[in-house]
Amino acid sequence: MTSNAVHLQGRAVRAIAVLAVLCAAAGLPARALTIDPSYASSITSLPNASSIESEIQSAINFYDATFTNNITIDITFGDTSSGLGESLQTVYEETYSDYTSWLKASALASGNPYLTTAVSNLGSGNVPASGYMWLTSSQLDALGHGVTSTPGGTVDVNFSLVSISGPPTSTQYDGTTVIEHEINEILGIGGGGSMLGSGLTGMGSMDLYRYSAPGVPSFSSKSSVTSYFSIDGGKTALAYFNQTGGGSDFGDWATNCTSGPFLVQNAYGCAGKIASMQANSTSPEWIALQAVGYTDPVPEPSTYSLLLTGLGLVYVFARRQRRTAANEAFAA
Repeated sequence: MTSNAVHLQGRAVRAIAVLAVLCAAAGLPARALTIDPSYASSITSLPNASSIESEIQSAINFYDATFTNNITIDITFGDTSSGLGESLQTVYEETYSDYTSWLKASALASGNPYLTTAVSNLGSGNVPASGYMWLTSSQLDALGHGVTSTPGGTVDVNFSLVSISGPPTSTQYDGTTVIEHEINEILGIGGGGSMLGSGLTGMGSMDLYRYSAPGVPSFSSKSSVTSYFSIDGGKTALAYFNQTGGGSDFGDWATNCTSGPFLVQNAYGCAGKIASMQANSTSPEWIALQAVGYTDPVPEPSTYSLLLTGLGLVYVFARRQRRTAANEAFAA
């Protein structure tokens, strides 16, 4: 939840373009997205390895049961003794024009109202001066423009600090919250969804939905600036972005461990508090994932209208055909 250390590690890889076909069937699309976990020896060697793997699978089940993009995302999970958790993902540089055209095509094909609203308001938001975006391999897969044999990434969690198979104590962090936070970064929202603070040109997928007022896009790392996530041109603030700085992720949400809201993608972990992904408009992460290309074909019928009336209050650096690994770390 805070990125006290963000490291860029270059890795060469042979990149071959592949078209991922979106699931299409008569009536409602079949559920298709699959997260395929593997477990590092740092987990399998632990005495409670089976409980940890069950906790991870429980977190994964939300994504498998919710999104219909016909893709498999390989994630390796491990244990770490530093911080609270971290994710390592591969990110590609794409042009803004290509990326937004892919979003629009996905909105047209899926009919998803959240994505449709998001793409119809892109003109009100940020546009990268460089003309380039930075997108995770999983997000490119979801949009049908992935690269063959590119894993989603790795997630490491400090399992000595989190609760497993039960609610957290007042000194523990909720295991599902931490795992889902890192999975979201593999998928392209949260820390890796913003280029603020990276010192590099271009924008992340969440930067296009960053506002300071209706119709006023925001792309500032200053702590004095208020920025929020919105898909309707800034009319509705769904969650406030973290502006703390000091190594924390600008793509995560602002955190108040006293009064909340307690959200999965909060920049800082809150001991004893529980947040989880929900497939409804109370979950800004669920909406954010749809706004960057993940498809849930059955939006909650009674909540989308509430969203628009104010219910609501992401690094690889090289041209296409090269990748780098982006490390998103957060501490308790």
